[in-house]
Amino acid sequence: MLCEAASRDQAALRERTGAVNPPVEDTPGAGRAVMTVHFPRGVPGFPGSRDYELVAPPDAAGPFLVLRGCAREAPSFVTVAVEQPDRLFDPAEMDEAVAALGGSSRDLLVLLMVGGGDGEELHVNMRAPVFIDVHTRSGAQIVLSTPRHPLRAPLRPGA
Repeated sequence: MLCEAASRDQAALRERTGAVNPPVEDTPGAGRAVMTVHFPRGVPGFPGSRDYELVAPPDAAGPFLVLRGCAREAPSFVTVAVEQPDRLFDPAEMDEAVAALGGSSRDLLVLLMVGGGDGEELHVNMRAPVFIDVHTRSGAQIVLSTPRHPLRAPLRPGA
């Protein structure tokens, strides 16, 4: 069962990521729900948490989106969208993501988990990106087999 806060509007996610056909709904006081996403296998470390909503935080400046778990005890993650995933990930890695999502669509939203804060430099996990098929709203966090992507890449312009 997906989160209750999900309806249709295409503007917000297209403006942030260039993705097409996302559902959008405002969630008063909690940000703007951009899309609901089902992770059939959960996310690594949280296999029982399968339903999430992607939320643009209220009054947020910058590229951040929150992947918020729908269940009461489900985790939430701060993420950033990859604007040009084909430039960051090679075709074999993109094919791996498409296969993991069980489809043939290459219309993917790619998110990187953000870590750090509280005095620590912000970083992103490029080794385990989150791939979301924007048509089926199915997601998977895939730990890439290649070591060329760092677990803790600095999050700063131009990095």
